[in-house]
Amino acid sequence: MLYKEMFEKKKEILSKYVEYGVLSKTESQNISSHMENRYQHIEKNGFVPKRHCHNMHHSK
Repeated sequence: MLYKEMFEKKKEILSKYVEYGVLSKTESQNISSHMENRYQHIEKNGFVPKRHCHNMHHSK
């Protein structure tokens, strides 16, 4: 699944950031935790993006 692959690649990027000193281990863990929560939310919604209704703001 593409979302899972994307999530894993982002975790790899975070790991490299820690390796090169761009992020601390704690910062990386916080970001990873946030990404995991987001992934679970997306998974719960069947990987379907939420649609926003913009018609409410346009009166005729």
